[in-house]
Amino acid sequence: MLLEGLEREQGDVSFTASNTQGDIAMKTRREEDMSKPPRAIALSVCVCTANRVEDLVFALESLSKLRIPEGRAVELIVVDNASTDATSTVLSAAAAGFPFPLKTVHEPTRGLSSARNCALRHARGEVIAWTDDDCVPAEDWIECILSHFDEDPSLALLTGRVELYDRSHYPISINTSLEPAILDKANPWVLGANMAFRRHLIECIGLYDPRFGAGAPLRAGEDVDFAFRLLRAGYRAAYTPDVLVYHNHKRVTHDQVMRLRRNYIHAEGALLMKYVVARDGTAARQFYWRLCHSVNRVLHPPAWLLTRMDSATLLVEFLAGALAYVGFALRVSPMLASDRDSRRQMSAP
Repeated sequence: MLLEGLEREQGDVSFTASNTQGDIAMKTRREEDMSKPPRAIALSVCVCTANRVEDLVFALESLSKLRIPEGRAVELIVVDNASTDATSTVLSAAAAGFPFPLKTVHEPTRGLSSARNCALRHARGEVIAWTDDDCVPAEDWIECILSHFDEDPSLALLTGRVELYDRSHYPISINTSLEPAILDKANPWVLGANMAFRRHLIECIGLYDPRFGAGAPLRAGEDVDFAFRLLRAGYRAAYTPDVLVYHNHKRVTHDQVMRLRRNYIHAEGALLMKYVVARDGTAARQFYWRLCHSVNRVLHPPAWLLTRMDSATLLVEFLAGALAYVGFALRVSPMLASDRDSRRQMSAP
């Protein structure tokens, strides 16, 4: 699957600022910290959110429990992607008592890639780690990520295991493999809800493509596109199952699952066509075999696709995504110029 997106179901959970005693203690610690030389930020945890305040509340509670290795500085960047609910209020309350620095930034352009790019412009960490506003990372998530990057200087990007938070939901948008793996162009599938990479890569391969991702024209796939560009540039990427996030997508009906599959395969067609246009041989072969596979599913629908119509629908979406990218390729896009400008800004002292 192109994009591993899920949503966290929750009940009456609220995030409140710390009490007066806690505020005084935090103020004292901050004053003490100001008297010391600033430490380099080892890792920036980045979360993008849009009108999912209940999920966000639960995510903040979970993120506040993450263990941070001794002597390492960590920050949390939350991008409010043009929310119209109580997101800003929740974030203000959370920042007052969060156990490590929490910075809220606002991105008015809707779309996950635009929000991710906004986070990258504000993040200061040597490593950028991503999770979603409906995710629950394991308490050792940060420790595991930093450990892998510390142990392997050649590692550029890391993706990890994603398990269902609620086992009653449909097993989609997860990766439960317990086998470590090295990614390559034929296998670039990363999980945007559980991904980390070295910040300096942005200067080399650029930001996320704003045409991809939830809320953008091509619907999904911004994370895989980023990984594919990284692999094309010769960098090393890996999957490690000990880097664990729990994700609860709330999808239980056939219609909900099909809607998600349609978005994923639309983005997959667009993504592969992007690199077919760029004359990438791996992408061309993948496009050919994916098309053959989709046609075969129409002729012989698998058990999890209940009807031949489902298979035909996904085939149409794959082709529609490919044609949608061709439409973008025929236009003069301002993306390339803005991407170069962003890279210059991020590399500036």
